[in-house]
Amino acid sequence: MKACPYAAGVLNQLHLLSIDDPTLAKNMRLVSMSFDPGYDTPQRLAAYSEKFLEEKSGCEWRFATAKSTAELESILAAYDQAVDKRANASDPQGPLYHILRVFLIDREGRIRNIYSSGTLDPRLVVADVKTLLLEEARLSKQ
Repeated sequence: MKACPYAAGVLNQLHLLSIDDPTLAKNMRLVSMSFDPGYDTPQRLAAYSEKFLEEKSGCEWRFATAKSTAELESILAAYDQAVDKRANASDPQGPLYHILRVFLIDREGRIRNIYSSGTLDPRLVVADVKTLLLEEARLSKQ
């Protein structure tokens, strides 16, 4: 299984769910981060995102890349995300190897959950997002 297409597929499911859920559409934001700034230029990411974002409604979903490998390294370090180049750059699974990690980040910028390939399920993510929204509503009433 290739992690990036799998994660993109789950994020796409979340985006599609947000089309029919105004609360998710308004409060959830998705960000896909490329680990290959040399290949994944803003133009390539824009073209790639078009196949997912045909629906203009729903939550915001951004496809991001770093300006340089050095900038990417600082982002990866901040999230404790290891990314290695494969010995064979033309490997069918892609030129990079990394463990799938998807982060749930609240409005304050705090990491609230980290999903892996075994736990990345759109139903779980939606439940967690709605729990954060309930928590936020409760805190705002205090």
